[in-house]
Parts: sequence; C-alpha cells; structure tokens
Amino acid sequence: MPLSPDDLLAHILDETKFLVEDSARTDEMSFMTDDCRQRAYARSLEIIGEAAKQIPVGFKEAHPEFEWKAMSRMRDKLIHH
Repeated sequence: MPLSPDDLLAHILDETKFLVEDSARTDEMSFMTDDCRQRAYARSLEIIGEAAKQIPVGFKEAHPEFEWKAMSRMRDKLIHH
C-alpha cells in the first residue's frame, strides 16, 4: 500500500531534521573521517529523494518552492553511482 502524502512529507521532515541537527554538531574534518556518519547522511538523502519521487504531482505543482526534482536526482545519483 502506498504511503500517504502526509507520511511521505513526514519522512522528508524527519531526515532533514536529522541532517540539520547532526551537521550542527559536526565539523568538516570529523565528517570526512567518519565513514559511518557519511553513510548515514547518504541514507538520509536517499530516503528524502525516494519520498520526493512519490509525492503526487498535484502537490508538487502546488508547492514549487521545494526542489522536488533535485531531491529525486540526488537519490538517483547516490543509488546508481
């Protein structure tokens, strides 16, 4: 059963919150030397991109202030490269 738009938006919000909060506690050197953290960030971006792909077109059109295509493309780059 497909997720509702509210569920998809909750996934995007949860992962965005994680990225913002964790990056505020992490300096660049710590990030660059922490493979586990890098993988966690990549996974969060994948989740955001996958959720963005599943958001209904009408909702995306009603909210052009969000970079829906960029979110989806980032997910594709992470998965396929």
